[in-house]
Amino acid sequence: IYLKIIILRHFILKIFMKLYMIIKKIVDEPITLELKNGMIIHGVLQNVDKCLNIFLKNAKRSVINSNTIFLKGIAIRGNNIRYIILPNWLNLDSLLYEFSEKD
Repeated sequence: IYLKIIILRHFILKIFMKLYMIIKKIVDEPITLELKNGMIIHGVLQNVDKCLNIFLKNAKRSVINSNTIFLKGIAIRGNNIRYIILPNWLNLDSLLYEFSEKD
């Protein structure tokens, strides 16, 4: 059972690193985040770190039944993110293929 846990952990880390590399490729592009608390944040991706903490600039924070707040910059901790909505022009198939070739 210990070997299965190690293999599963390795698999999860590989997926996590691919996601990190995809997000890293779209720095300076607009993205939308939905947080676990229901908050929606639109902004320009400034940076992402290996823990998937995301840093946005020129952000707009929206909460249902509340006013929209404009922020010059915001940092979002990776474990608070439910969804990342990427730009429409991003071709995920080619990126996933590119990163799978490196494995």
